[in-house]
Amino acid sequence: MGSKAEAIEQYLLKIIELSDDHIVELRRAELSYQFSCVPSQINYVLNTRFTTAQGYVVESRRGGGGYLRIVKVPIEREDDLIKMLADKSKQDLSEQEAKGLVIRLVEEGFFSKTEGRLMLGVLSGGVLARAKEEKDLLRMDLMRAMVLTKLREK
Repeated sequence: MGSKAEAIEQYLLKIIELSDDHIVELRRAELSYQFSCVPSQINYVLNTRFTTAQGYVVESRRGGGGYLRIVKVPIEREDDLIKMLADKSKQDLSEQEAKGLVIRLVEEGFFSKTEGRLMLGVLSGGVLARAKEEKDLLRMDLMRAMVLTKLREK
């Protein structure tokens, strides 16, 4: 396995998938001990790989009785997806966020696996390298265009 962050992510994904209701409650200190890392590394994984765009809500309480609750939230309706992409406060989309969103849309059956792979290829950093400082803005525009095109097919 690659980095420690990837190992933590894979562990969390596995236990979320195994839970009946896709809700997991953990203690940050126990997770840090299990992976021999500082709690801030757990926070990094949660903040970058378990975002609302990727379909997760993370609740956190610090202190002696602190815990983490991670909830995987399905897209209930196409309206939810449209609202999420139409949110004008979200103008850019990092490569990591795009990957998470595409994976979520494939898992939810919105896109096929083939369509998802094509989208990941188009949204990758290598393809957008020429855009330099505007690549995250361009990535968001591309994501919106692909999703809206798919919605028009239905």
